[in-house]
Amino acid sequence: MTIVITRAKEDSAEFISLLKEGREDYFVFPCLAFTAPDDNYLAVNEAIRKNQSFDWLVFLSRRAAQSFFNRLLELGGQFFHLAVHLKIAVIGTSTKEFIENEINFPVNFYPTEFNSDAFIDEFLKHLANELSPLKPLKLLIPRTSIADDTIINGLEGSGFIHVTQVPVYKTIKPEISDALISDLRQILENSKIGVQLHAPQVKMTFTSSQCVRNFFEIIAGKLDISSFCDVLEFHSIGPKVTLTLGEYLGARGLAERIPVIQAKEALLSGFSFITQSSQTSP
Repeated sequence: MTIVITRAKEDSAEFISLLKEGREDYFVFPCLAFTAPDDNYLAVNEAIRKNQSFDWLVFLSRRAAQSFFNRLLELGGQFFHLAVHLKIAVIGTSTKEFIENEINFPVNFYPTEFNSDAFIDEFLKHLANELSPLKPLKLLIPRTSIADDTIINGLEGSGFIHVTQVPVYKTIKPEISDALISDLRQILENSKIGVQLHAPQVKMTFTSSQCVRNFFEIIAGKLDISSFCDVLEFHSIGPKVTLTLGEYLGARGLAERIPVIQAKEALLSGFSFITQSSQTSP
């Protein structure tokens, strides 16, 4: 069995470590890359200079947190130049560990489940004593320049919160060589040789809807996955990614031919093949 990683190459170290622990074969086929935001950091620079005007700093990903604090340092500031009253909320264990262990700041809130709906519900309950229609809380959310607004709309929909979102990086589709696509095709073809096809032999993992969109754009006209439905299985990290996979597979008549397995939790360790490996490894 081979696990195909579609995360950005620079974000795959943790995932690869988990797969190595489970003694899984893996192949990195990065469908995301990152660059500076279109405004060349003007908005985040201004927000950093005026950080004392915000009540909460919210990070929806580790990359957003890393990009924000890197920008702070590049402006010549120090971490302690953030306002003393500024609280931090995050989504995800990796983001929380980065803030606490590498930045040495306390995380004041993180949800029990790492998805948008849980964050909105639990965060609003956490803020119940702070919310006032007379003085809305001001949140600063550094994020990618292309992201859905589910969390923003959910928070501002309460009527007691004002969100300022600033781009700290831009997610783009990477340039993938024909040789790498050929390598992926070879893995798929090899999976059909000399094995009993009672179970998929290649499990492709998707950790964001953008990964899904970019994957299908990258392989368009170069790799026909309909030829490998009997060896392929797609794995999604959460409901939104599952929905996007369903849309793309459905549009190609493959929804019933390639299974989509959603992770038990919205974590890398929630993928079923990792869970199974940890249970069977000595």
